[in-house]
Amino acid sequence: MLRYSCEDVDGEWTAESIPYVWFGEWNSERGTVVRDVIEAINYRGTYDYVFSCDQCADKLPNTVAWVSSSTFPLVTLCPEFWNPHYSSLTERAHT
Repeated sequence: MLRYSCEDVDGEWTAESIPYVWFGEWNSERGTVVRDVIEAINYRGTYDYVFSCDQCADKLPNTVAWVSSSTFPLVTLCPEFWNPHYSSLTERAHT
């Protein structure tokens, strides 16, 4: 899992050297499940980068972001979108 520092640019959080990034908070009760799913997707090679932003924990607790350089510049997985059945996991693009 790659880790990057965060900056506050015009009120939006970004990651260094990453042109497209989206940050999402997960439900604390589902956090472990979402983390496992993200790591599993990364292992499958679907995404190029998966990282947590520990440096932003004081302002954005339980924050995770992940980046894809494939068809969509960024694909996000949010708590309200994920399905506990891995085969039917929903992928959403944030433009």
